Amino acid sequence: MSISLILTTALLVTINLGQTGCTGKKFETWEVKNGNQRIVVTACREQFRYNPGAIYEFEFIGESGRSSIMSFRHDDPVPINKEGVVFLNEDVIYVYMGWKYAISTDGGGTWDTWNGEYALADWECCNYYLIDKVEMDETGKGSMSLSESRTMPARIMVTNDYGKSWTEGSPDNSEK
Repeated sequence: MSISLILTTALLVTINLGQTGCTGKKFETWEVKNGNQRIVVTACREQFRYNPGAIYEFEFIGESGRSSIMSFRHDDPVPINKEGVVFLNEDVIYVYMGWKYAISTDGGGTWDTWNGEYALADWECCNYYLIDKVEMDETGKGSMSLSESRTMPARIMVTNDYGKSWTEGSPDNSEK
């Protein structure tokens, strides 16, 4: 009986550790509206971890319903980055936090994501403020400022496709 109880407890903890959703106590919610469209960012404290941090859930709500954009885990429960949610117009919307970026060019119908963990060869965990700033225009040209870390120098990434792909450069050479 005690073995069964230990195994059941271990299984429950393992399941909860693997969750990326906002299942803990909410400590902040922030919403941005653009007509009938909304982005809701919810911050929850993690549970069942040795060093609990926070999960940030980004959701889109539009005429077709509600959909998840991305989740981001932070070691500390920090305030939501309100600069990291941008409606350029009713079609182009982007969000970013830490080393993740997501964009929709069809009014929230679909989302493309960029994850510095996989996209940067010299990325090393965990620069929670890696993406310092993203600037995008309505034609899809933009720049992403990445902050310096122990293993990576500060740099500018540029795009011509709304951030579906990024290359190292400067904003003035984003046409190349």
